[in-house]
Amino acid sequence: MKTVFALLFCLIIGSVSAQSKKQIKELKIKNCTENTVVYEGAKEALTYKSGFRTFDKDGNTTEDVEYNQDGSVKRREVNKYSGKNKT
Repeated sequence: MKTVFALLFCLIIGSVSAQSKKQIKELKIKNCTENTVVYEGAKEALTYKSGFRTFDKDGNTTEDVEYNQDGSVKRREVNKYSGKNKT
């Protein structure tokens, strides 16, 4: 139960602190890696790469990948843009 609570807490905090499209463009961010840390009790039990996003020069997400705990790809989405429109 504590593990579930900690994971939900991290997801809520992560969504609050995420950069906006405007910030991504202004700061010229090219990619973002998301890591998940699973705790059992007060000890870190597992850390794994859970997500990866790439952005174009306008701050649009061009690739969004989610990973399983074992490192395999859970979901991959590739986006192309024509001007401001997603194609």
